[in-house]
Amino acid sequence: MLFALIFLTCPALSLGADKVPVYFTYHGGAKGKSSSISNNDHPLLDGALIVIGWSQAEPRRGKFDWSLVERHVSEWNAGGKPVLFKVLPYNQDPIPGDRNGDNSQTPQWIYDAGVRRISFPGGGVAGRKTVSVPRVWDSAFYAIYEEYIEALAAKYDSDPRVTGVKIGIGHLGNLVAQPSKGGNTAFQQAGWTLPIWEEHTKRVIDIYVKHFKKKQLLIRVAGGFLKDFRVSNNLEVMHRILQYAAQRKVSILFGGLDANVDRFNRTGVRELVSYLGTLNPPSGFSIGFTDDWPLWVPPHRSSKCPGPTCGRDVRGFRNELQTAFDLWSSVNRKFPMFLVFHGPETSATNEKNPAFNKAVYDVAAAFLFSLPEDKRQTESEQKPESGSQPSKKKKRPR
Repeated sequence: MLFALIFLTCPALSLGADKVPVYFTYHGGAKGKSSSISNNDHPLLDGALIVIGWSQAEPRRGKFDWSLVERHVSEWNAGGKPVLFKVLPYNQDPIPGDRNGDNSQTPQWIYDAGVRRISFPGGGVAGRKTVSVPRVWDSAFYAIYEEYIEALAAKYDSDPRVTGVKIGIGHLGNLVAQPSKGGNTAFQQAGWTLPIWEEHTKRVIDIYVKHFKKKQLLIRVAGGFLKDFRVSNNLEVMHRILQYAAQRKVSILFGGLDANVDRFNRTGVRELVSYLGTLNPPSGFSIGFTDDWPLWVPPHRSSKCPGPTCGRDVRGFRNELQTAFDLWSSVNRKFPMFLVFHGPETSATNEKNPAFNKAVYDVAAAFLFSLPEDKRQTESEQKPESGSQPSKKKKRPR
């Protein structure tokens, strides 16, 4: 097998030149210690992608509380893992009992400072309850948001425990403005248009580039700009955004990896990666791959069809990773690649974790430490998934 030698010159995504970097999306709670911290010395992980809660970090304008951020950074750093920050300007998780349905990530004081609310029946965790989020393209929003990002950079831009920052643009920090049906209608009624969102995205990128001089920055591309505006139907707009980001050494994290090839092909990611291959971004630019759902889940979930976790078994996991490597190869590995995993596949590949699954580990290790042949259905993967006991004879890479 050929080893995937990745020589990364930027100070961020540069952990281990002999493997593809992998980060874990960690959603740490405000109380107690998450069991996910047991992965903080995971041999396949290069760091954790942790959420920075704006409402908790800036409870009053200009008054900052980094205690929760510090706790999460310290927990991961104790295991030798640096972190990537994931900044969220808003989500669609309403504060329980709040009369406006204000979401849990946005500081409520910003509305008193002149930013308008957009309210709608939320999807996902909101369960059709009223959710309110800020109209982030309001002129009043940018000054408030930049104050926060400036303070975050002043605190952490020189901190070696932090390796990068995922730029917070829209819903969950991603490039999508709002994915739900109710949000789709409400945003357009509030004046949202695709040109406005394109300019908003570029303006937010500029804010982060202005204040973060030492950290790798990245944006997360989802399947749509808004429910009625799919990326695959608006590739030219996304081309301009990706070019704008790449020219500023802002890396791209693509979502949408899927065991279902047809479903993945509808995301537009293939075309976007191909377009990036025509560009010549500065040193330090990278591309990454992930999904909203884990790439592997236990059998009781992977066999639940139809559904978003259908087929995400060991074979599906290998197919998804093969897709990522195929896309990387399609642009001749012109720039470094990284991956982002979620809880199930992370815990399943950590032999210290009770959820360890040798078959999942073997697939992950084969890809991360080598360039596997394109064999999507090997004889071993057609067998039932193995149990939780690791093989003592197999030497594990460190």
